[in-house]
Amino acid sequence: MTTSTATPPLPTSGNDLPRPFGRYTLEELVGEGGEGQVFRAVLHGPSGFAKPVALKMLKTRNQDYLHELFQREARIGGWLHHPNVVEIYDFGSQGSVPFLAMEFIDGWSLDRFLARHPGPPPTVILDLAIQIARGLQHAHELVVDGAPLRLIHRDLKPANVLVNRRGGVKVVDFGLARPMHTDKDPGLTSVHMLVGTPAYMSPEQPIAAEDLDLRSDIFAFGVVLYEVVTGRHPWPRKSLLERLNALNEVDKLTSAPDFWDLPRQCLPGVERILERCLSANPANRFDDTRALVSALRTLQRERPPGPDLRAWLQDRAEGSDPDEPERAALPRGIVASNRDAAVKDPAPAPGPDEIAPPPQLGGGRRPRPPKQRPTTYPRIGTPSSAGKKTWPSCSKGWTRTNGSSPSWGPGEPVRPG
Repeated sequence: MTTSTATPPLPTSGNDLPRPFGRYTLEELVGEGGEGQVFRAVLHGPSGFAKPVALKMLKTRNQDYLHELFQREARIGGWLHHPNVVEIYDFGSQGSVPFLAMEFIDGWSLDRFLARHPGPPPTVILDLAIQIARGLQHAHELVVDGAPLRLIHRDLKPANVLVNRRGGVKVVDFGLARPMHTDKDPGLTSVHMLVGTPAYMSPEQPIAAEDLDLRSDIFAFGVVLYEVVTGRHPWPRKSLLERLNALNEVDKLTSAPDFWDLPRQCLPGVERILERCLSANPANRFDDTRALVSALRTLQRERPPGPDLRAWLQDRAEGSDPDEPERAALPRGIVASNRDAAVKDPAPAPGPDEIAPPPQLGGGRRPRPPKQRPTTYPRIGTPSSAGKKTWPSCSKGWTRTNGSSPSWGPGEPVRPG
């Protein structure tokens, strides 16, 4: 743990940057909430060593539970090492300012990725889903000091999944995670507290926190997968109370005759996986994420050939504006919250059932040259009007109501304490 006695004031705007912060140089403020800030920074070392990082730090210094959550995220992050989980590099304090240095992701959070690239083809969806599931699998099968920890994320949602520009997908923000074996719990919040995001909670999470197991994350994964496939939340609700009440009606909602029609239309066969993930009874879900990954790979083999996420992003980037500034997807907020992030270039206000697009950082908009049409991929028996075979998107589900984001049903996070 890195410490220092100096207490530099935190930058309040981009005009204060770049500036030193211990062994780091803060280069850009990329997110800010009521409790913390996230910077794009560079870690410096001997002989010209320099490594880009995302530096997350607390602004609030007098709330013990926030410091507990911060320390917890650092401890758990130190245990996790997997290509589909964001890496934690350093944890400490510069004076009285706690900070967490983590892997810098050049890309988007999943919610912003889907708003930017709506209706991805089936092979891309399955590649993305498998990578998310493998990140969860690593946490679920984590072994520490020779003992299985069986770590429950408890807040899996699109904002806590990052997609980089090379097609890598990483699960982030284990600040609310809890081991099933509580004797290994590194100073975590009480199991009696309600934590997480109601729109992605399992039905048992609000009422049986003590007995929660890994299958709760599988339910949350099912909600995320349903959104990625269809562009819609499976049961959109406006208020916090309505979202919590919907958890008591999951069986009724999923047993409706037409409930599975949309995912079946968008990606045939995925409804079999979703039916198990979204079962109200944990016993009817996949036993573990290993079985979930296996089911996703089986469906992947059943599909006609097509691009993976990396190839699809490369093709779509061919027509992009080379002068458009690069933006990084970084963990936002301190307690699984991004609703207070600083916005320099706001998007249009979302509708009542939409996920608000993440903030666009930077200056005003400027005209861009027309984008080239991305490369198309052949699909058996699906000719386009131009005579070429192309990958269709699920146009019925992926509708836009304000020109900025799909029609989703979001959820506000519940803070512990």
